[in-house]
Amino acid sequence: MIGSVRKFSDALDKAAQGLTVLSVSSFTLLLFAAVICRYLLKTSILFEEEGSKILFVWACFMGASVAYKRKAHIWFNFIERFIGSWGIAISDLIIHASTFCFFSYLFVDSIDFLLQIWETYFPLIGVSQGWVYLALTVALGVLIVHNLFFLLESVQALTSPAAAGEKPR
Repeated sequence: MIGSVRKFSDALDKAAQGLTVLSVSSFTLLLFAAVICRYLLKTSILFEEEGSKILFVWACFMGASVAYKRKAHIWFNFIERFIGSWGIAISDLIIHASTFCFFSYLFVDSIDFLLQIWETYFPLIGVSQGWVYLALTVALGVLIVHNLFFLLESVQALTSPAAAGEKPR
């Protein structure tokens, strides 16, 4: 089971990387075009503010899921010297289990909020404002899958013979 969750997590990570690159590139090009139009052509791109807002939010949330997959978030590793490999395995299990519950709770709430906000629209582009908040729901779904993999990895590290004598990471 852990192998299939790993493959799914890796596939979602690749998709999130691509979406992050696409969002950041589009956001950058849109802002650059807006500046060029404003100062050289003395005109404005009307949808620039709303479009760049959507792209920026998607880039942030997808980038956060990519960073989480790489474990590039804050980590307090100075404690590891004191608790040993067994303590690390148990703390990882507790952290990943509680994070899984937290992400799942936020995911359910984000769907509820998304359904409420979907009927509101951006005034210029006429697109639902739900597209901004959909980024949160999608990112949380990706984070849940990554976290499930980390949780299974923690359980495996705790139940393996290596947990008794080695560092499980």
